[in-house]
Amino acid sequence: MDNSVSTGYGEYKGGIETISAYSWSEDESSLAYEITGSSNHALPLRLVDRRHQIEGTWRGYLQVADRTEGSISANLPSDFHLHELTDINPTDTDAVVNFCNTHGLLWLPKPVLESIELPGVSSALNTRVEPPWHRNHESLIDIAEIQMALRLLRAAVGTWINYRARGKLAPAWADQGLQTPIGDDQAMRWFGEVINPGLVSAHPAVVLVDASDTGQTPAFGLGAVHVVSLYDAICARIYNDVVTGGVYSYCQNEPCGRPFLTQRKTEGRSKVRTAGLRFCSEQCKRAQDSREYRRRKRGQATSGS
Repeated sequence: MDNSVSTGYGEYKGGIETISAYSWSEDESSLAYEITGSSNHALPLRLVDRRHQIEGTWRGYLQVADRTEGSISANLPSDFHLHELTDINPTDTDAVVNFCNTHGLLWLPKPVLESIELPGVSSALNTRVEPPWHRNHESLIDIAEIQMALRLLRAAVGTWINYRARGKLAPAWADQGLQTPIGDDQAMRWFGEVINPGLVSAHPAVVLVDASDTGQTPAFGLGAVHVVSLYDAICARIYNDVVTGGVYSYCQNEPCGRPFLTQRKTEGRSKVRTAGLRFCSEQCKRAQDSREYRRRKRGQATSGS
């Protein structure tokens, strides 16, 4: 077994250190576990908290302030984890800030931040400063923490996609610059360590609904959770993929290739199941149709010359 470091500390990409990746034998661990959910019911997709936004920097940290304009909550698509999360580049600081200001502030839950199982989470952060809601009225967050949250969530998405495709799970973590797990078994344990802390807000609760005939629903009754953090919202979407067991299609737009469950409409929402669909979005369909049309025209011009 070779556990030598193949990429070491000190390599910076977009302001964050890459984490050491280790090379292990592919035969190190057989598949001993399967991923499943504790319940076979999909979770309700709650609104996401947008009460706070990043408005600047202070001594190397991002300054968080109350939002003064726009909605204080976001209604994210059910496939947000397959589109917006997949498309964001965690090493692009400006893109990360815009991502948080658009969809909600992202930070690591304390169980993730303090995990001894996950690969090098604390060592990737510049300090042990905790997110705003874990401190006493502080308003600073480390950009490295947001980047780490993105990388872990993207690795979790990749793990489940690879699992459904019967592929190796380790590359989902290495592709994010994270330490390579020792076989699929450890990748599965890391998957749980990332997802489970984000599912706490999805627990059932007793809700008081107005006894008068107001049409009030349990989703908006007293005691209902009106908004959740962006981290929790992403974990709920990944969990729903697990319990529904949908098989991903892969976008046939050549530069894309995205795994998807629903096709994106022009307005950015997903309304159509994938049965028989070749493209993850109408935009990808139009792009590939145009590409194939140009090829046909070139072929006709060549054959006619």
